[in-house]
Amino acid sequence: MNVQLKDIKIHAQMHELARQNRPTPPLCANTECGGFESEQNRNDMRLCRACYSPFWSPRHDPGNQKLEGKLAAAYHAQLTVGCGRKHCSNEFCATSTNPSLTTTPLEPTTAAVHTVALLKKSFFYKPKSPSYSICVADEASATRRKAAPHLVGLGFRVEWCVRALAECAGEANAAAWLFANAPRR
Repeated sequence: MNVQLKDIKIHAQMHELARQNRPTPPLCANTECGGFESEQNRNDMRLCRACYSPFWSPRHDPGNQKLEGKLAAAYHAQLTVGCGRKHCSNEFCATSTNPSLTTTPLEPTTAAVHTVALLKKSFFYKPKSPSYSICVADEASATRRKAAPHLVGLGFRVEWCVRALAECAGEANAAAWLFANAPRR
């Protein structure tokens, strides 16, 4: 495209308008994960492929009763036994390594009460805005989600900050990517 010098300002404004109108990437509903919902493999839980895979079943599940049972079992195990991953900083994990938390395994009855509270945030009760706190196996994904709030202060939504961290190595490169590619809040 040949842009005349007098039209360069208008041309730049067109690019800025296109950048500002980009759709927000659909972030995984798991607050511990730095992944994105898959366009091809959408699921009712609004989780990325990695987070949803332990809950997937080929069997027909009317009313999602088995799915809810799997999620409840995962939460209960997380609260009573933990995931054991060194990178885990999930406040709802018995083996979390987050230094600001004093997490210990819960008694099964206490864990059941916490499990119900966590389930109330899921799509079974909040289908439009579910939220999960499931431990994440992929350390890079967990690290992206933890680092994203540091970039939000630059004026971008957390979804774009996670995308920038996924696209680039390091926060400095991610900040440059944000300024070049992401719409401002």
